[in-house]
Amino acid sequence: MTARFHSFRFLLLAIPSLLLLFSSMNLSAQIKPFEVRLNYGPSLPMGQFASHEYKRDSIEYGAYALLGLNFTSEAVWYFLPYLGVGVNYSSSQYRIATYYYLEDKDADDPAASNFNMISGKWNIKSYMGGLVFRYPLTKKINLNLQGFGGIYRSQTPDQYYSANYFGIGNYRWFKSSATSYTYSFQTGAGLNYRLLENVALNLYAEYTYSQAVFYYWDPGFTVRTSEYMKIPLLKVTPGVTITF
Repeated sequence: MTARFHSFRFLLLAIPSLLLLFSSMNLSAQIKPFEVRLNYGPSLPMGQFASHEYKRDSIEYGAYALLGLNFTSEAVWYFLPYLGVGVNYSSSQYRIATYYYLEDKDADDPAASNFNMISGKWNIKSYMGGLVFRYPLTKKINLNLQGFGGIYRSQTPDQYYSANYFGIGNYRWFKSSATSYTYSFQTGAGLNYRLLENVALNLYAEYTYSQAVFYYWDPGFTVRTSEYMKIPLLKVTPGVTITF
């Protein structure tokens, strides 16, 4: 009797658990577990990165970065119906406000005039991973929230300068690009509108932040200087999500 009683009690406990498991499996089957996202659109530089403040505490400060363009690709696996892990890659470029930068540089150096510069672009790439939360608002619209961490690769632009210096005349010099690898974090939110069975249109807003450090050598490679740059970015980009 004791053995039968224990077997009966085990069945009473097991049946609800099995029903819950089957229900979860059925829900998982209805909500596709894999997602690939491609986005392209504007990226807004903020803080020191966008600042037009030439110097702070006698050190060059602002990067004079302008509105840029960003490409993002992301892959997510949902191990639970509404919670998944993802990897994210993004690449963006930013021109600088050359006119305002040279105007401030000219005002800062009384020994020189007629500054000119040919500048490349800032190049920023990120490689991240983290968690994604998916919540259905309607039958066709999902809300996605994400929290990622990873590596930021920031590269300054190549720049070619010329200016007239008192007692010297016309002088030209070149500042080569420098690259920084630092840790970064990203938070974001997006809306997905299901257009077809496996295709959705999306709109994402993502905020990333990193503090980069760049090292430069003097022409004789005897003195190395460090430049620090805080790089907060706000990306608001449309794109396509593919589920399977």
